[in-house]
Amino acid sequence: MDEQQIERVAARLGMRAANAVDVDRVSAGVLARLKRDGALGRPRPAARWMALAAGLAIMAGAAYYTWGVGGTHAPPLSATAPPQLAGLNSAELTEILDSLTVEPPATVSGEVTLDDLNAEQLTQLLKLMEG
Repeated sequence: MDEQQIERVAARLGMRAANAVDVDRVSAGVLARLKRDGALGRPRPAARWMALAAGLAIMAGAAYYTWGVGGTHAPPLSATAPPQLAGLNSAELTEILDSLTVEPPATVSGEVTLDDLNAEQLTQLLKLMEG
């Protein structure tokens, strides 16, 4: 027997089995058993938790979409320059920006220690530490 003959025999057997099954009787029996066992009509606890989780996810997504993460949306930034700067070229604007930079105070080790703080800063630090 070759492979094609085996496939034909198997197909005939499958057709005979399918024809022998009474679909209406089997489905009625399954429904009757489900009703008897109480499986129909009451959701499983896991399904309740899944429904609750889905509802919370939808509410969180709606809140995020409506209010965003910070609660309010920032106003859009303006891309226009003030009128006093409109006539300046890029070299002059660069010079102005460079003049605005503030150098950090120089420290020996690069770290700020208690010796670098003034009296007001030390008082604030003590208040924060006291809670």
